[in-house]
Amino acid sequence: MNVSQKMFTKSTESSKGGCCRFSSDRRFTTFSLCAAFFALGGFIAIPGPTLIDLREQVHASVESITYIISGRSGGLILGSIFGGLLFDHMNHHLFLSVLMIFTAVATILVPFTSNLAGLAVCLAVQGVAMGSLDTGGNALCLGLWGQESGPHMQSLHFAFGVGALIAPIVAQPLLSKRLFINETVISLLSNNVSSFVLGGNSTFSPLEINGVSEKTLLVGNLTNRTMNTREMWTETQIMYAYISIAMVAYLCAGLFMVTCIHERTCFSWKRQVKKTEDGPVTREDSLCFKGIFLMILALFYFLYVGLEVSFGALVTTFAFEILHWSKPKAAHLSTVFWGSFAATRGISIGVSKFMGPTIMIITDLALIVVSMLLMAILINTHEIVMWLCTALYGIGMASLFPAGISWAERYIHVTGKSASMFNMGSALGELTFPPLFGHFFHVDGMYFVYISLGGAVGNAVLFIILYILARRQGERYISVPQKGENGETSNQEQTTEL
Repeated sequence: MNVSQKMFTKSTESSKGGCCRFSSDRRFTTFSLCAAFFALGGFIAIPGPTLIDLREQVHASVESITYIISGRSGGLILGSIFGGLLFDHMNHHLFLSVLMIFTAVATILVPFTSNLAGLAVCLAVQGVAMGSLDTGGNALCLGLWGQESGPHMQSLHFAFGVGALIAPIVAQPLLSKRLFINETVISLLSNNVSSFVLGGNSTFSPLEINGVSEKTLLVGNLTNRTMNTREMWTETQIMYAYISIAMVAYLCAGLFMVTCIHERTCFSWKRQVKKTEDGPVTREDSLCFKGIFLMILALFYFLYVGLEVSFGALVTTFAFEILHWSKPKAAHLSTVFWGSFAATRGISIGVSKFMGPTIMIITDLALIVVSMLLMAILINTHEIVMWLCTALYGIGMASLFPAGISWAERYIHVTGKSASMFNMGSALGELTFPPLFGHFFHVDGMYFVYISLGGAVGNAVLFIILYILARRQGERYISVPQKGENGETSNQEQTTEL
């Protein structure tokens, strides 16, 4: 073997080693992003089952407590705008690490605030970090995998769904519980409830109801009187649920920091730029068409995200206040919603390989319209209707967001600015719908179902309009010249499935 052959062999081996290391780094970063999106799903879902306890904690009404979700949505808007700008000019992994730390701190403070304003501030700060994470995480995944990012993007959103599923399960046993006390008290010896004397002969040690929020059961001396049935609540333990999710965020911050240390960029805020391969040949977007298309699409996501977040956050309160279910039973509805949501997102990873986004969107829209229609008509007749419709609604909502982006990409070039419009529409929906639901919930609880049904029908109408516009414009992929065996060129049209 001559010198040139040795040099070629060494360069080939080093190239293979570099590719393996790069692939390994990409997979580790993708795992870190999945963990971060798992935490993001928990952040989104945890206010739902704990909303009743948070309301009691800050002494707020149902209408006013929904404004904390709007406060977080305002933070999401700021995070989507400024986070995206900062992400493009800074060290990606270090930036995401700092975001996870801020999110964890804000999350830990939520169950310890005692007034509505403080609670809104904590969730607003959490929203800023979450908006930046959502924008930066998706952008980083696209940058890592390029045209191969499809399954990995689905994995991120699947991890989000799993986090949203687990959060209510963790929170449910930590919620405060309602007790009804109805006892015959013969004699109370002191205001400190030092002992009870029953029948004048038997003396019992102080009565202690662990965690009961009432400090005393009765004040003064009572003789041969029967206490009326009183509603009492055990002390909430939801702080442990919030701390658990925050610990996951701290873990994610550590994972991103490991990547920084590995790349020796832990003290550098400079943006890491990598070359990407050329994409497929496409035609230029029509400015007028793209503007109209993006505005309608932003409105589509405005309705979608507003309905998703409001339903997940208020379905427990709806079952508790309107259907008069017990709190643990009502909390299970949130688990059913996010469970079906997460499971369907996992299944969608495989389904999207042989089913086009158009068919997926039509199926999803049909499911959410039918589920809300059945709930509006039959909710007062059979309890199973609520369970079934909640599950169907979660299934329909699961793949609609990523399928919509994949479908839109066939007709317009989805740049960072285009994606920011999606996020703006989504954040505005989360900002607007919770107080809207809260206001009408105070008037009549059934507006929870009616608004959800109206929003589902509105989404279906908007997609029909988008579909008509898109079919008239045509797909943006153009014919690519292909050389035949005889050296002649022919135009081969790039086609995609519905």
